[in-house]
Amino acid sequence: AAASALGLLAYVEPETVLPLVVQRFDEALQTCTATHQLVAAVDALALSMRALLLHPEAVAGSTGGMSSAEVVVQALVATLPGIDANDPPKTMVTLKLYNSVLSSIGEISDEAAEGKSAVVSTYLPIVWIEWVNELLQRLFLLFSNLDPAACRGGGDSASSANNDMDVSFLMYGCSAYRPCMELLFARMSPAICSHAIRQLAKFIFSSTLSGAVSEVCVLVSAAAWADPAFTMTTIIVPIAEKILAEAAAIQSSGSRSLSTNQEATMKWMICTMTA
Repeated sequence: AAASALGLLAYVEPETVLPLVVQRFDEALQTCTATHQLVAAVDALALSMRALLLHPEAVAGSTGGMSSAEVVVQALVATLPGIDANDPPKTMVTLKLYNSVLSSIGEISDEAAEGKSAVVSTYLPIVWIEWVNELLQRLFLLFSNLDPAACRGGGDSASSANNDMDVSFLMYGCSAYRPCMELLFARMSPAICSHAIRQLAKFIFSSTLSGAVSEVCVLVSAAAWADPAFTMTTIIVPIAEKILAEAAAIQSSGSRSLSTNQEATMKWMICTMTA
């Protein structure tokens, strides 16, 4: 409630509210042991993000010489460790912050990624391709650490693994994960999008995570909407070829049933391909 109120007041009295929001965020970052304070501070910053970008003069004298754009970049980078399977509230509010930033800016583009000399975005002083890569790597690590029993509402591992409807906290209705990923891929320039799709393909073909199928499918779907042709050639077609190769190998072995590893691999590939 307090964060929501600050977010609304930031449009009415930006000179009063925005410096306070930024100050609370900085203080929370320095207090690593107070996770609840960081969650509240990031939430307030997320809800005030558009006002912060609309009124850069509001924080000019209270951020140690940093511009509002530099404050946003600091937040984007400093909160990356917040993507943590062991801390759902912090992960959720971090994604909410990213969703707020992405919805407030235009195309995510680096001149360097397009083969030119500049190394940062013209809107925010950040090398987007590096930030996107770091975000994806932290998401991949989170997927690898998702435990069906612990992260999907309890129950034993066997029952959770057999329930195809089980999803992690990332897929809850209040989560910003899906809109954030869809917005992220939609905002990327062609060069950065191609890089992100290659990273996603590399992760898919080097992993078999039955406990994170729905979460990975969100990324595949977002990639397919952003660049259908490149996603098809980089992810979908290679997955189909691997499925056919696995099926042929199983058939040639004469086995009447799949091993546990074969079943997990086939399920992973088929579900990912049909995202």
